[in-house]
Amino acid sequence: MDVNKPMGVQTVGDQPHRPPPERHEEAPERDEDDKAVKITLDFVNAEVQQLLKFLQTETNLTIIAAEEDVQGKKLSLLNLKEVTVEEAIEKVKSGLMQFGLTTIRTDSTMIITTVEKAVKMKVPVSSGADPESIPDSDQVITHVIPLSYLDANQLSGQIKPMTSDAAVVFGDQVSNALVITDVASNIRRVATLLVGMDSAQATPLEIAVIQVDNTEVNGIEDALEDLYGTARDRQRRIRDQGR
Repeated sequence: MDVNKPMGVQTVGDQPHRPPPERHEEAPERDEDDKAVKITLDFVNAEVQQLLKFLQTETNLTIIAAEEDVQGKKLSLLNLKEVTVEEAIEKVKSGLMQFGLTTIRTDSTMIITTVEKAVKMKVPVSSGADPESIPDSDQVITHVIPLSYLDANQLSGQIKPMTSDAAVVFGDQVSNALVITDVASNIRRVATLLVGMDSAQATPLEIAVIQVDNTEVNGIEDALEDLYGTARDRQRRIRDQGR
């Protein structure tokens, strides 16, 4: 025992040995360029920086991430065995969302950043009202949803709560279309909801007041009485027969 060391204080050499978290990352199938075709990921609390480095080494992707966005963050992916590169990347992207991180994918370049930063950057742009045309992923995109009956300008404020806090949503009055920059899966959910809402709406009932002179009133009253009186008699007979 070191009598010169205060009680309850440990030096680095005194600390018990702790094995590093178990990790398993490999590419069991490769193409002719020696890049991964299938990937296995099975680890607990792995450093995000190391995971991204592995993906960049094993694929044709160039991955860009600010150190401040990924440093110190850890991720667990269990029992992801021999999946395609795209499937593995989608799982990683879903895991990054818990840190408020998303991706912007352009060809072979993937930028990892916060949603707040991503919505202000150049992102892929698409359009269409069909939800199936919108990827169910955590990548940030800009999507234009044309509307046939609903008012895009009024609707933009109503659907904002369905999107991320950092999402940009506005209604273009000229084309009557919603323009949304957000995570693709959120936009897909909005488009799915609008399929039922933006359908042919019933023609509203219109009531007109027609002024008539006194000579016509009696005739109109008689006609209305005949009409509704006949209807009341018919309903009474049907009700009596059912007893």
